[in-house]
Amino acid sequence: MDDKLRLYLDSSVLGATFDTESKERVSVTQGFLKWLSKRGHTACISGVTLEEIGKAPTRIRSGIEQTLRSLRLEILAETNDAKRLASAYLAARAVPQNSIADARHIAVASVHNVDALVSWNFQHMVNLFRRRKVHAVNLTHGKPLIDIVSPIELLEAEEDENG
Repeated sequence: MDDKLRLYLDSSVLGATFDTESKERVSVTQGFLKWLSKRGHTACISGVTLEEIGKAPTRIRSGIEQTLRSLRLEILAETNDAKRLASAYLAARAVPQNSIADARHIAVASVHNVDALVSWNFQHMVNLFRRRKVHAVNLTHGKPLIDIVSPIELLEAEEDENG
């Protein structure tokens, strides 16, 4: 992967370094964030991400803010177009009705044409059936298809690419 990527990080990725239940997730996330920085890829977040970070306990919020300062960062606006697209995801049940923030993350990433949305949320986002529904909505609304992946998927793809 020689090209620089724009990767939308949802709050599950940023908060994973503080996961007390999965040492493996912490390790993979730390490796992913180092890879992201080392390779010069851009980490994209949005106001949705910042809202969720704002709800975290002070210690975690401070750690996430420190992580963000270490990355090449782009903050994406949640446009009216993104808000309409998020509503379309909910209407199509691409994400559950009670997962408005997830729909907003995907919509912002789609509208801003990032290379991939990175998440640890396997139930609502990193999931074949959810991705298919998101793709259907994106096609209907004239938006590009979006890759929705986990950090480990990107690290494994890099290893495969460099063999």
